Amino acid sequence: MKTFLRILALTPLLFICSCTKDSNPTEPSGPGPTTPPKIETGTVVTVATQPISTGGGRISVTSSDTLINGLELMVPKNSYGDARTFTISYAPIKSQQFHEFFRPISPLITISNGGGYADSMMVIRVPIALPNGAYPVAFYYDDQNQTLEPVPMLAFDRKSVNIMSKHFDV
Repeated sequence: MKTFLRILALTPLLFICSCTKDSNPTEPSGPGPTTPPKIETGTVVTVATQPISTGGGRISVTSSDTLINGLELMVPKNSYGDARTFTISYAPIKSQQFHEFFRPISPLITISNGGGYADSMMVIRVPIALPNGAYPVAFYYDDQNQTLEPVPMLAFDRKSVNIMSKHFDV
């Protein structure tokens, strides 16, 4: 089961991390840990809950007191055969045990919609503050197995990254 951003027990987790151009995070740094690495988060904050009809729609997070102000989710027309209620939440990342080159630059974001795969790619624009010399990578985080899976990225700049997905809840 995957957690995309982290609110429900069966939700896929998404977050952004970065590594510098000069670092080589693929090289092992010694003997591996005896327990799988994990991510610890703070309190989950729900920032949007909105129904989306079969006609598609957009959800925008516009509250300036949230860590993901500016996040947008675009759901194309006929992505699902029925209306779905989307919930977007986040939790600040308190610590992670993956690697020294793995540096989260956004909170852990959870998007839930009742599960299943969409017929079209949905696009998520995630606000970030990209450090100089860094390259963003988005991941699903499976908190049960404590693993990361890259998420396809469409584009990025210093202020945001656009990713795409056909599912959130698996």
